[in-house]
Amino acid sequence: ALLASIGVEAPKTTDPKALTRVGVQTTWNFDNGALSLDPLTLFLDDTHLNGSFHRAAGEDPVGDFTFKGDRLDLARYIPPPDPASEPFVLPTATLRALKFRGVLELEEATLDDVQMKGVTLRLLLDEQGLRSPPKPPEASR
Repeated sequence: ALLASIGVEAPKTTDPKALTRVGVQTTWNFDNGALSLDPLTLFLDDTHLNGSFHRAAGEDPVGDFTFKGDRLDLARYIPPPDPASEPFVLPTATLRALKFRGVLELEEATLDDVQMKGVTLRLLLDEQGLRSPPKPPEASR
């Protein structure tokens, strides 16, 4: 209902109750174009995330975020199967325009019968585009 009220069509999901409960609690600061949301608590359905978001001022700033969450059932958010629909195409042009980097850590995530624990997702989407983070140097023996 929130998305519809601002003119955005909600994505179709396998679970019709997905994306029905959203909450945000934060302390924010906006100073000469710089934005800070710290601490930042997000609730999405049954998932709780705690962290922060910061974006510097100036031309072409990059947003940095860090979130730790409890659990996420990925199957709830997958579009329902529709053989007549077009295959999903990653919106690369849109992604190139975004500038974010950060880490999302989940205690557990599930997808159907696959259970994952200690999931860490890293995103680098900045002035150099979407890429993997640099690999840490191997520890010397």
